[in-house]
Amino acid sequence: MSPADVAYLDMKYDILTPHGLTWAKGPTRIEDAYGWDPAAVLPGVEEEQLLGVEAPMWTETLRTMDDVEQMAMPRLAAMAEVAWTPQAARDYAEFVPRLVTLARHWDAEGVHYLRPHGIPWP
Repeated sequence: MSPADVAYLDMKYDILTPHGLTWAKGPTRIEDAYGWDPAAVLPGVEEEQLLGVEAPMWTETLRTMDDVEQMAMPRLAAMAEVAWTPQAARDYAEFVPRLVTLARHWDAEGVHYLRPHGIPWP
């Protein structure tokens, strides 16, 4: 399952994001990427029928690996929780501190992640 308006990593995070596209529905905020329920996308498709989720990234607007990293992170972390954590167990307010901790690891490894507004980045 990979609905473009929440799962595509090449969508802008907000209007200020320097790279990416907006064709799916406009920018895809980190809250959007975290908050969707794969079992609610297609009527008649039950959760046990889903094989998983994917986070596509088309790179026609991305020129460098830094661009790719910035578009992937932090939404890729949100997508991982969507894939691995049942909807009822997910809470965005609880996700943010874990994301900030993960960002410290990205900093240590030199990953060029995007820092959308509203999160207390390190």
